[in-house]
Amino acid sequence: MNAFQVRNYRIPVNKKSRGEATIVLLCDLHGACYGENHRELIDAIDAQRPDLIVSAGDLIMDADRPHIDNVLALLAQLAARYPVYCGNGNHETKLRQREGGRLYRELAAGIRACGAHLLTNERRKLTAGGIPMEIAGLEIGLRHFRRVGASRLTLPEMCGYLQRPEKEVFSLLIAHNPMDFPVYAAWGADLVVSGHLHGGCVRLPLLGGVVSPQLRLFPKYDRGEFTLGKSRMVVGAGLGEHGIGIRLGNPRELPVIKLVQSKR
Repeated sequence: MNAFQVRNYRIPVNKKSRGEATIVLLCDLHGACYGENHRELIDAIDAQRPDLIVSAGDLIMDADRPHIDNVLALLAQLAARYPVYCGNGNHETKLRQREGGRLYRELAAGIRACGAHLLTNERRKLTAGGIPMEIAGLEIGLRHFRRVGASRLTLPEMCGYLQRPEKEVFSLLIAHNPMDFPVYAAWGADLVVSGHLHGGCVRLPLLGGVVSPQLRLFPKYDRGEFTLGKSRMVVGAGLGEHGIGIRLGNPRELPVIKLVQSKR
């Protein structure tokens, strides 16, 4: 069992609303388990008293039933306590394309059966901590995750996946790949939650993350908080890993996002 740390963020809400909300971000779990039946991870989440839990994808890694059952056991316990919204990462998208999508359908059905919400190019309205918001889950094609010749997402393509958000309420976008943050900002997201880059795997002082899972050197949006115009993005370093199973100066983490009223 590997340890993880809690990392805190404060994000201002510039829309007309009252209250504050605490969001716990899960990303890149890759099937890792913390303690018996996920007890240590669940205890850490309970300590934050979240209004909302959001998964930014890659909960799974292995395409087998026991691995999926392990992830569903975690989501079932969380969904019994809190609203849980999940978006897909590239590993879920890969699973969709295997064996005619059989295991993916079992995963998706299991997520919904345990009371969590799976958003695949869908939007939902909710209120968290007194803040009305619209949450959207973006799923893009695997061509955007290739190690060689990856395609960059365009704004027209994204608008084909998801209609632009309503301007009156806070817009929360679940988007696994942070490299397309400029497109997410142009689309109109107030807050993007993301992962995928595992914090750059190895981190150096001043330079940040060194290499992405796709073997890109010094990825720009590796870990932490980023701003473009009125849009913010929080990128988690992940709770697990795959491929390059290396972490140096880059602990596993559980991001906790506090939405607070903007001082205007």
